[in-house]
Amino acid sequence: MKKLIFSLALLLLVPTFTQAQESNPLQPFEFLIGGTWSTETTVQTFEWGVGQKSVHSKLYFINAADTTLNGEITWFWHPGEQAIKGYGHLLSDQISFFDYSTEFENPRWMNNQVVGFNNQPNGVNIFESIEFIGDDEYRWTMYSRVLDELKPEISIVFNRKN
Repeated sequence: MKKLIFSLALLLLVPTFTQAQESNPLQPFEFLIGGTWSTETTVQTFEWGVGQKSVHSKLYFINAADTTLNGEITWFWHPGEQAIKGYGHLLSDQISFFDYSTEFENPRWMNNQVVGFNNQPNGVNIFESIEFIGDDEYRWTMYSRVLDELKPEISIVFNRKN
């Protein structure tokens, strides 16, 4: 009888475990994966990491002579925090390390609360969003805090080229 109850319990748990494995909290990034996203001065790429357990992004700057890798970010699901986290580096004198906390407001809107660091122990708080405008277009916006409100400071549209 104990074996029968154990077997039934196991059968009931297997579908739940399989469903949990199938849901990927990083799935909203699917929109960004593939091709290159460009402006006149930058190129950005997004690709899945192993098993779609992370997303890797690279940022290149375009100048008259060449295209240079200038930064990279890796996002992942943090099981302890139950949140999407990201860490990145940028070749910059002002801010060189970024700690991302990312949420998808809906399937077409991504919010990033970022703390940027350089050689100081206290970071700079940054808020940015990505709005998916069309299948091959998104708007990146960085906000500044004015009193208790976020005001758009910089907004750039990226287009995908395959």
